[in-house]
Amino acid sequence: MRVIHVITSLRTGGAEMMLAKVVTSMDRSRFESRVVSLTSRRDVAAQIEKAEIPVTSLNASGLAGFLPAVYKLRRILRRERPDIVQSWLPHADLVATAASVLSGSHRLIWNVRNASLDLSAYPWTARWALRLLGVLSRVPRAVIHNSRAGRDAHESLGFRPRRWELIPNGFDLHRFRPMPEQRVQVREEHGIPAVAPVVALVARNDPMKAHDIFLRAAILVRFSVPETHFLLAGPGVSENETIRTLAEPLGSHVHFAGNVGDMPRLYAGVDVAVNCSTYGEAFSNAVGEAMACGVPCVVTDVGDSADLVADSGRIVPPGDAVSLAEAIVQLLNMPQAVRAALGARGRKRIEGEFSIEAIARRYEALYEDVATLK
Repeated sequence: MRVIHVITSLRTGGAEMMLAKVVTSMDRSRFESRVVSLTSRRDVAAQIEKAEIPVTSLNASGLAGFLPAVYKLRRILRRERPDIVQSWLPHADLVATAASVLSGSHRLIWNVRNASLDLSAYPWTARWALRLLGVLSRVPRAVIHNSRAGRDAHESLGFRPRRWELIPNGFDLHRFRPMPEQRVQVREEHGIPAVAPVVALVARNDPMKAHDIFLRAAILVRFSVPETHFLLAGPGVSENETIRTLAEPLGSHVHFAGNVGDMPRLYAGVDVAVNCSTYGEAFSNAVGEAMACGVPCVVTDVGDSADLVADSGRIVPPGDAVSLAEAIVQLLNMPQAVRAALGARGRKRIEGEFSIEAIARRYEALYEDVATLK
């Protein structure tokens, strides 16, 4: 079965990484995958190609690149004649829909990833795309959503597909695992004392990720646990002058790790992981990865984060730095063995429900089901 995946870009991000995990985990004896990026090649393309899965970039740029991208993709679909066209993210959904209709490829599936959509925070092109997708949502044979919150958010925008299919994110439990032997070395690399508590926020530079809330909470945490250090990792964070200014009161207790390639190793040096998004989060890859590494998490009640963490961490209201700080302090004040047991509970939860192998089988089952439709 031939499946062509269409995505807006292949920069490092949750949807992009999930696409890479899905295509590299599918049964190669039954499924042949190809990935098409609307824009230029980025970081994730190399990971996909390393698994010998071809990647094509259409090099579209801005609104002017929309029509050329449609016609380039139409040519690919006519030549390849895939059994399934799977699109990821709004702009790719639009281009894939137009190209599928023009090429006669009728087995189209969308994949929507966001939740709690605050359209005022998006550029007008994204707002326009989401509204138009609501009108077109009867065209695809199915729409995958990775969270219940994501489905609710898109239904509020008028999405009424023929079929909703819930497939949560999956995690590579061989790669993301506890690595206590790396703990001291990771801390040394960032100038953090071996015995100091470490709290991490792994998130790209984006207003929805609420770095300002995290840093305000960090200042409060130090009143209760003054030896705590804070680690920020993610694309664009260390270059953001506003974030750096907000971090100044923390002095040498804040560390910018940049865009980290080896996240499992970084988590080896972390005691508590935080996700404090205020909107837009559906099913957090960063939280699932931290849990898989045995790190207990404090998350805001946005998207499906509370359901993911359940009783293996702490859940706080979004936008509340005081509650966030209190929850972090609770975990830091636990005896180390108790906190480790909490982290082990999170790891077990990921093993039981969210391994990438189990999630890839769900994608395969959907593709096989849709492929039988006329």
